[in-house]
Amino acid sequence: MTFKTIALRHLSVLSILFFSIYVNAQSCILIDGLYDDWADYPILYTDASNDGGSSGIDFGKIQVSNNQEFIFFYLEVGTNINLQDINDVAIYLDIDNKATTGISISGIGADLIYTFGDRSGNYNGSLIRHADVGLITAPTITSDRFEIAIKRTISPN
Repeated sequence: MTFKTIALRHLSVLSILFFSIYVNAQSCILIDGLYDDWADYPILYTDASNDGGSSGIDFGKIQVSNNQEFIFFYLEVGTNINLQDINDVAIYLDIDNKATTGISISGIGADLIYTFGDRSGNYNGSLIRHADVGLITAPTITSDRFEIAIKRTISPN
């Protein structure tokens, strides 16, 4: 099993979990590379240890929150990487919660696919960059865990 397949499977689970949970309250998450603000949010998924193969990536806990403007993610990757460069970590989001639309992957219809290392992705067939999705990540240096924010309204150029 390749790293990309493993990442796709686990990030697909994240997509399914996110859309089956509606967070009613306003989020108090700050994308600042400090993680104490995640303590009040449930862990939506914990990946099994040592299943990352030779990639070095071994996903751990995943948490998700949102407010009116952003979707927030907390992601453990198991090794120090630069999320913004030289990796295949990608997120697949089924925005409309319809498996029949978007790219079919692991039981979802991913309308948004974003590969962090490439700093680009696809939204319903259109090329997108980080500015198109309002992407914010922290830290901006190497780490084994990250906070990510993506705007809830996407504007591909």
